[in-house]
Amino acid sequence: MLQSPQRLLLSQDFAEHKLPERLEIVPALPLSNVGKISTKDLRADVENMTEKENAPT
Repeated sequence: MLQSPQRLLLSQDFAEHKLPERLEIVPALPLSNVGKISTKDLRADVENMTEKENAPT
């Protein structure tokens, strides 16, 4: 799923070391009280998702 966006970025002379490791589609971004994207909450959400993916089954 990530190959196509990576190819697009590379074709636009995007530096390879800046390519994203993963792409997550989320229904909504967490917002702060003033309506800005809450990067703190977003980071926590991504950490929770990756922990669930890497949890032993």
